[in-house]
Amino acid sequence: MSIPLTKHMQRFRLASRDLWNHYFLPTVASWPPSDEQCYFAAVEESLFLNMVLYPVGLPEARYRDLNTMIRVVIESDYGVPAMINRGVDSGYWDHPICRLGKEADLRFVSYFDWNEFEVIDHQYVRVQIHGHPDPSLVGKHALVEFQYATFAVA
Repeated sequence: MSIPLTKHMQRFRLASRDLWNHYFLPTVASWPPSDEQCYFAAVEESLFLNMVLYPVGLPEARYRDLNTMIRVVIESDYGVPAMINRGVDSGYWDHPICRLGKEADLRFVSYFDWNEFEVIDHQYVRVQIHGHPDPSLVGKHALVEFQYATFAVA
């Protein structure tokens, strides 16, 4: 039986985006953002540790690194829309397969926004495909809308 993690991940998502949007973004005065981005990364890392990992007894891990202990679960019988990397973590999200379903073993990397230097929503969950019936997908990163994801300890 896996430990449910969705409420912890929902709270972290909201805290992270609100801190950036309301307290860090307004201080960004030039492009590219300099120290503010680094300061926020440190705060976000602490939030992840203290709002997600520690409360459920998971080992310390860096936010934005692959976390194999956090499963992203798709519960729809019909699968959900997904943008999958063309290559392994290539930055191009145009793989011809564009749905993931229950058969996919997905592991959490981070929340994702197209432009991290503006207002963020964390609309997407960035995952790594850890297992899939199509072995060519294993290891690739994918983006799944947050609304379709639930989280559990692997």
